Amino acid sequence: MKLLLYSGLWISAIAVALTAAVANALEVALPAALYLLIAMGSFTVYNFDHLKGLRADALTKPRRGRFVRSHRQLLLLAGLIGFLGTAALGVLAGWRIAFLLLFVFLLSLVHYRAKRLPMVKPLYIALAWLSVVGGIPTLWDGLPLVRVARDFAPVGLAVFANVLACDAADREAEAQWLGPRTAWNSALVLSAAGAASALLLKGSPRLLGLIPLLLFFSLLPRRDEETYVATFVDGSLLAGALLALFFMRVT
Repeated sequence: MKLLLYSGLWISAIAVALTAAVANALEVALPAALYLLIAMGSFTVYNFDHLKGLRADALTKPRRGRFVRSHRQLLLLAGLIGFLGTAALGVLAGWRIAFLLLFVFLLSLVHYRAKRLPMVKPLYIALAWLSVVGGIPTLWDGLPLVRVARDFAPVGLAVFANVLACDAADREAEAQWLGPRTAWNSALVLSAAGAASALLLKGSPRLLGLIPLLLFFSLLPRRDEETYVATFVDGSLLAGALLALFFMRVT
């Protein structure tokens, strides 16, 4: 369980599931190589983030910090392999997706400076996630962004709310400015807004509202323990995406 939660594999599964849900909602068939690209890319970014954040994790995420410290060399090697694999698959995916991934990579480089600014962290992380889970299906199928952008609202609000909740639990970024309780309550409101926004959509995109809806339910207990947040608050995005995929297939 620790390997899944703290190595970056959990985030990879969430990224792949969200992308699959969005792609299915847009009726876009993505090749397996793109899902592998998304899995490796998200694993690499978050793996290096965990390695770089060891000092901060000692205070905010001690369980993850101990795991990363104990497996530092192995995680570093896995991250380097993931980086090379992501670069190779990105080039093979075409120049538009390659430039999109480069944009996300550049956002990750400024993460440690940008996250100190109030309310900036949820914005750029939501943008990075939407660029991947929404941007890749859009670019792959050549869909006009203006037509499909509104379909991303439930997922975008869910990711934004998830970041707020995680920062409230860690007492960092905007939670230091708003206060942990206000940041957590804001995440509740935004997740509810994400679920409500799906009601304005038609067809399969409406089912994407299950993602912020499950996040909303995971936030109701107001538990900010490290394991609960990683397993259930983050995991609600995975569960919501898989549930949306299930209903898209059976309806």
